[in-house]
Amino acid sequence: MKRYLLGLTFLLSSFVFAHPTMVGDVLASDPNTTRLDLDFSIHRDNLDSEIGALVNVVRQNTTITNIRLDLSLNQLDSVDILNLVNAIGNNTTITDLDLDFSMYHHALDREVIEALANTIRQNTTITNIRLDLNSNQLECADILYLADAIRNNTSITDLYLDLSDNLIGRDGIQALARAIRENNIITNLNLNFAGNEMSDAVAIEFAGAIEASHGITNLSLNLCSDDSFFPGEDGYSRIGNEGAQALARAIDRNTAIITLNLDLSGNVIGNEGVQALGYSISDITGNDIITTLSLNLSNNNIGDDGAESFASFIEGNGTILTLNLDFSNNQIGNNGVQALADFILGNSKISILNLNLSENQIRREGAEALARVFETKIGISTLNLNIGQNRIGNEGAQAFARALGVNCTITDLALGFNDNQIDNG
Repeated sequence: MKRYLLGLTFLLSSFVFAHPTMVGDVLASDPNTTRLDLDFSIHRDNLDSEIGALVNVVRQNTTITNIRLDLSLNQLDSVDILNLVNAIGNNTTITDLDLDFSMYHHALDREVIEALANTIRQNTTITNIRLDLNSNQLECADILYLADAIRNNTSITDLYLDLSDNLIGRDGIQALARAIRENNIITNLNLNFAGNEMSDAVAIEFAGAIEASHGITNLSLNLCSDDSFFPGEDGYSRIGNEGAQALARAIDRNTAIITLNLDLSGNVIGNEGVQALGYSISDITGNDIITTLSLNLSNNNIGDDGAESFASFIEGNGTILTLNLDFSNNQIGNNGVQALADFILGNSKISILNLNLSENQIRREGAEALARVFETKIGISTLNLNIGQNRIGNEGAQAFARALGVNCTITDLALGFNDNQIDNG
């Protein structure tokens, strides 16, 4: 297999006019190439000739199976993009497709979105698709095309869709959630809706999709809320306790997910929401399913009660090998940290731990409790711990220094202690 990687970000500015069909010429020189990786990002020159050549290649080539095109931060003509997308849709050899239209200079036309949707719906050879459409001013009407395509897709098993920082609105997100619920082909799903409108209703729709999608084994779902978008009646529109509990029930009832990455940062799930998530995860891990768990619950009004409940529920799990927890920017104090420390200490399987407890209310006692874990626990090989912007003081920092000094199993270590009232000496 041969792969061509053309770094057109810088090269084309000097070669585009001298060699207007460089892409075509390169591929013509080796008709057996199977992978094409092109970077047109951050470009302001006229690339009509290159895009035209690329369109012809995609239309005519019968050996390329993998295509990656980076068209981010660009201002290519919409007609060129439409021709390219249509050519990809009609190609009968491509199996893996990666298109990056993020932060497109003029925002993608609806006609292009419709063409992308047709590619997802009609092309039966593509099984793996990665589509980055973040920051494109997409609206609900655009998303309805994509939702219908996902609902009727019959070949794509791996789908990555980044729709962050658009103007989708609640109805658009709910339409996508319902489409995923009805799709029974996708097994690996990565969806990013950060910076769009969030609410309990949105979370409930996705909960229904998670519960019904028994074919999905690897799920990554980003429902991060950005307060600068979509103000609601109470000032902001965010996911609360009701939405978190719905997601928790869905996770509890799903019997297929082995890798779960859930980002609810910037919402207001509170203590009851995190307690429900802890309970659901405990139930699944007790059934020997989830092996990699990533939860981002930063900035969610979680205090000691929430952290203690979460820790107590997942304390007995026996399958999680990799654990990524982000509880930063909450109100967790010493008691909550003690509970988390007890959970980590009592787990014999976790080997990779990424724990972010920055911007909480942790003092010396909490730091010492957490430090004792790493002094005695022998299973963790990779540790990334951020306890910055608390008040652990010199004694808390020294406790970590002593613990890690005697630990003989951690081989990869990253620590964050910024703004903790620690003397340099």
